[in-house]
Amino acid sequence: MKVISVTANGMGRKKEFTDEMRGRFASGTFDRIAKVLRSGEDRTEFVRVAVEVMIRRRERKMKEAEKAGIEPDFSDEGKG
Repeated sequence: MKVISVTANGMGRKKEFTDEMRGRFASGTFDRIAKVLRSGEDRTEFVRVAVEVMIRRRERKMKEAEKAGIEPDFSDEGKG
């Protein structure tokens, strides 16, 4: 019998990044990112982390605003 996969049921590991999105960035953005990347870090991972940080920040603000019975204020985040 020929072994094709060493994992149970022939399934590989669960995919971590399945949502996809294409976007455009202002001219020079990739150069700016390249200047701040850590050793071994790639641009895609940098963008993933930046998005996660912003989502957590907004979720926290929304939770605080909900407790206070007000609308969340994102005005300090700038327009990009």
